[in-house]
Amino acid sequence: MPAKHPASANPSIQAGLDVIMADKSYTIYDILELTNLPEDEIIRAARNGKLSFSETKPRPLMTGESVIRYLMEKDAAGRGHQIPEPAAADYEGSDTPDALHMTDAEMEAALRRTGLNWRQNNYLDVFYAYTLSIPLLTPVQEVSIGRRIHAQEPGWEDALRQGVEANYRLAFWCASKFAGGLTHLQMGDLVQEGVIGLYTAWKGYNPDHRKEGEENRTSPYRFTTYATPWVKQAIRRAIENAERTIRLPTHAINLKSRINLLKGQLEQSTGMAPTLEQIAEMTRTDKEILSAIMAPDSFSLERYLTKMQELVEQLQLDEIVPDTQPTPEEQAIDTIYGETIVAGLDDALAERLSFVIKQRFGFNETGEVQSLEKIGRQRGVTRERVRQLERKALNQLRNNSEFMKKL
Repeated sequence: MPAKHPASANPSIQAGLDVIMADKSYTIYDILELTNLPEDEIIRAARNGKLSFSETKPRPLMTGESVIRYLMEKDAAGRGHQIPEPAAADYEGSDTPDALHMTDAEMEAALRRTGLNWRQNNYLDVFYAYTLSIPLLTPVQEVSIGRRIHAQEPGWEDALRQGVEANYRLAFWCASKFAGGLTHLQMGDLVQEGVIGLYTAWKGYNPDHRKEGEENRTSPYRFTTYATPWVKQAIRRAIENAERTIRLPTHAINLKSRINLLKGQLEQSTGMAPTLEQIAEMTRTDKEILSAIMAPDSFSLERYLTKMQELVEQLQLDEIVPDTQPTPEEQAIDTIYGETIVAGLDDALAERLSFVIKQRFGFNETGEVQSLEKIGRQRGVTRERVRQLERKALNQLRNNSEFMKKL
């Protein structure tokens, strides 16, 4: 019998962890998807050696210097050896010195000796174990790194790499939310996209920035608070680009995922697949819209998820996120429906609410999406007040059947 873990206050969590301990073929992704155990309980079990963080399919070799060095050092320490520090000449123009290259056979042997991997040819265990070995940044360190990157001081690129590496766990955590759901992308791919989101977040993080009305705030926002939406957005965009030939706003992926989760819960509790009418009633969503959202790759969904819906996701970001160039399909949609949407906004909303939505979605003379701060300056109100007006307008539009028919 495996050693008992610390007792959990929640009986269902205790039972779930007992299952995990009894059958180590479970992975963290199975646990997250099937049991909804809190992440902190899962991480605690993993650190005690009770969980595998490997994938169910083979992954290519990870050749990053940091990961390989970690594996080699752990393997050498277990055998009472030390690996030599590579000399500068070993690099010879390469990012990874010859001393840190490992063949497939060498890596497999090291994996077996260290016990980092329970499934042959899977290397995500190594990378995750490496992330757990990296100390988390203190608030003071976050501020220091953030300031160096923001000011692009000498050595800021090294600070950027340090900041990203120290937050690899955030990329894993966000990726686990999407693994095994709507996407065919493997966990390793999702983690890599999450790391890209970390780079983007660090480049935009300014620890000295204060929102309007918070000028007297003494402590900066933690980096993880700022970065989480960026990491999730990077993963959503990767899923979107991989799954669809027509590029859709990333909000569609998240919305469809929530609906699928609700369908699964209803089916599990009632033993029957819910009808479209039941889901529409529970989500307070129009049946036609719901049908379009659940369509595998429909033009009606593209039509519904125009600029207005894309902003729902952007509400959680500090500033408007520049998107990639629109596809011909998107340009055609904007041309066909743009005037209809503008007219519908004027009919459905009061003037100030219509103004906010038009500016936020670029339905203006310049065609540019405006930030909350800029709209606030134009109307003589605070940024938070603009946010409140936007949410009020979106809620009114969702409940306006005449407006929705025009989309």
